[in-house]
Amino acid sequence: MHRITKADLQQRIDTLNEMTGQPMEPWNPVRREDGGLAANVGHYHLDWTYGGVGVDQMHNVGGGVVDIIPRGTKRETYNRLGALIQGIRLGQQTAPPVHVVAAAPELLAALDGMLDQFEDNEQYCDDDAAVIATAREAIAQATGGEA
Repeated sequence: MHRITKADLQQRIDTLNEMTGQPMEPWNPVRREDGGLAANVGHYHLDWTYGGVGVDQMHNVGGGVVDIIPRGTKRETYNRLGALIQGIRLGQQTAPPVHVVAAAPELLAALDGMLDQFEDNEQYCDDDAAVIATAREAIAQATGGEA
């Protein structure tokens, strides 16, 4: 069986930070207004305490953390990190791209405006009216509103 080293664990932490778009370093080189160090919020790092190792995530600029993976042996933490990384990969494969989801409200509003302009033109046939009705129903379903 392969011995799990600190380097093995750090490689998985680096992968996790990279995959999730988090800072690679725990501390920002620019200090806070009060002169203290500023944590890179969101950064994942190893927590070597109480004879074990876990994974924490920076929660605020003061360096407060949230436990992501509880402390265990190096092998337990390595395996848990592997499962977390695989879960993120699966989620990225099945989830719609974030930029599309973020743009959805603006896209739906633009489509609604285009439909209004098309209806105002009054140069459409019954087939066009059915398409407009279907589009409005889809917009209503996506926004939780009425058609």
